[in-house]
Amino acid sequence: DVLCGAVGGLLCKGVAPFDAARLAAFSNGYAGDLAFKVKSYGLTATDVADNLGRVLAEFVD
Repeated sequence: DVLCGAVGGLLCKGVAPFDAARLAAFSNGYAGDLAFKVKSYGLTATDVADNLGRVLAEFVD
């Protein structure tokens, strides 16, 4: 699950649990929106994960 991995990764970087959950939920949705623009209804979790790094780079130092 992409969302779970995002939360876990942020926690490992020292982000507070509530903030990690909040940022991961937002980033997962944003990455999904980006993937949808390219893949439409044929997108997979991998497509979302492929966009997640770019999205997180915009919001995490």
